Amino acid sequence: MREIIFDTETTGLDLREDRIIELGGVELVNRFPTGRTFHKFINPQGRAIHAEAQAVHGISAADLVGKPTFAEIVDEWLAFTDGAKLIAHNATFDLGFLNLEY
Repeated sequence: MREIIFDTETTGLDLREDRIIELGGVELVNRFPTGRTFHKFINPQGRAIHAEAQAVHGISAADLVGKPTFAEIVDEWLAFTDGAKLIAHNATFDLGFLNLEY
């Protein structure tokens, strides 16, 4: 069984206003890590990072200068996750943001 444990970091908590700024995943097969991972910092396209969010994840606007947009990394993410069961600690939050990015 192939699974991807994943997490996002965002500019804030508001699905209507905030954006994903980091996306990462670790592949498991039969519950063991394969060594295959995915990690991208993502340009929020002008969205400011709320101070409260930055205090949690430590990512600043300067860290995201020159990084790709979500649209530029989505195909790579979809290829990485294709056919896998997705697992997230806070799935409602993470999937809410991912669904809005698509």
